[in-house]
Amino acid sequence: MIETRQVHSRADVKIEVVHDSGRNSAVYLGVHTDEGSFEVNIDRQDFPSLMHMLNTTYTDTHTH
Repeated sequence: MIETRQVHSRADVKIEVVHDSGRNSAVYLGVHTDEGSFEVNIDRQDFPSLMHMLNTTYTDTHTH
């Protein structure tokens, strides 16, 4: 399996998304700040719903 890692960083936050080519493996999401961290493994079957929710939130908060 091939691992793919994407990282976004700025002064006070680091966001990581990691997945591999395996069909059954979860997608790792990590958000790290100076104040704390949040890490979760997301089942791939839930990923489309998560993306929809994030896209809706982005649209709602960037068009007003």
